[in-house]
Amino acid sequence: NYNNYLTVVLTLWDRPRFTRRWMTYANRIHFPFKILIADGGQGVEIEGHLSDKRNYPFLDYEYLRYSYDTSYYDYYLKVDDALSKVETPYVIMADNDDFFIEDGLKSAVDFLQNNPAYSSCRGKMGQFGVVLNKKYGEDTGVYGKIEDYHVNDGSVSDEEDTALSRINTMSFLHVNPCFYDVQRKDTLKEIFSSLVKMNLNDLFLVECFHWFFNAINGK
Repeated sequence: NYNNYLTVVLTLWDRPRFTRRWMTYANRIHFPFKILIADGGQGVEIEGHLSDKRNYPFLDYEYLRYSYDTSYYDYYLKVDDALSKVETPYVIMADNDDFFIEDGLKSAVDFLQNNPAYSSCRGKMGQFGVVLNKKYGEDTGVYGKIEDYHVNDGSVSDEEDTALSRINTMSFLHVNPCFYDVQRKDTLKEIFSSLVKMNLNDLFLVECFHWFFNAINGK
């Protein structure tokens, strides 16, 4: 039962139409993983909508309301607290414009279960864009004809035997962001607890810290 192994931490910062689209997609495919929604936006309507689980009867999710994310530090605090509530051994981060293929997540969980030397795992990532429609106000790009789609084939595995060699490879040979990997919950919790302590204000450094910490902890 994959519901016992993987939790999606869905972080929100308004854009309610994107949130409705994400939840509708997950509900329609009977998404078989736990979902923990960490809402740091200002929307009152979406809070009421998500609090009523009758709107998404085929999802196992919990809605958590946080204070408004006025800074990166607020975001780190929010994610750190949400991760403390995750009960599964694996977790994956998502914003409300990120979508997952069920079989891909299952394969990543299976891989990590069978390969304890690895800290995270993912498959290929695709990107798509839609024609903007002004009548939808600030949430343009939610509905419309898909005008662009491509799959990113550039990522490679970091499988060197030592943490130092993995850091050197990641630093000098290629950039391999792992934010959207299926990750071990304990490692990701350490990452965000450290970000709370450091309070980094440069998002590039945040991403680098995430990559390096993950590489130190495993392949």
